[in-house]
Amino acid sequence: MNFDVMCLNPLVGRAVDYNKAICAAVDRLNKKQGASSLVLDVGAGSGLLTMMASRAGASKVIACEMMPVRLRPP
Repeated sequence: MNFDVMCLNPLVGRAVDYNKAICAAVDRLNKKQGASSLVLDVGAGSGLLTMMASRAGASKVIACEMMPVRLRPP
């Protein structure tokens, strides 16, 4: 499943609401800090919220995850 499907598919549940909230937060940060927003995603997991912040216009996004990611072949 790709990022766009995860964000737009209503079966994914909260992803659409998370995306709206992150877009609003990044927009506020950009207005307050002059488009130099930094987003830190602690416990990033799959990185979905990290990608949302980047697409929302954050100038820098840092993702931290303590569990190793396992990549499965397609």
